[in-house]
Amino acid sequence: MTAEILNVLKDLNLATILTVIAATWWFNRTLRSDVKEIKEEIKSIHKEFKFINIRLSRVEGTLYGVDIYKEKEK
Repeated sequence: MTAEILNVLKDLNLATILTVIAATWWFNRTLRSDVKEIKEEIKSIHKEFKFINIRLSRVEGTLYGVDIYKEKEK
């Protein structure tokens, strides 16, 4: 197994190795920036939903809370 890997590495030239390393770095760089943009967008959407949820909870509490304070007839 080790001898096979050494034979493959011996057959590769430096230009090929550097090209593969550069291409890998380039694609990972752009991928990281895309992931960062998506992450920021998700955070923004999460903040909006959290705000909507708080408002909706307040409205729901107002509508159903009215019945709590009504005097019950005996």
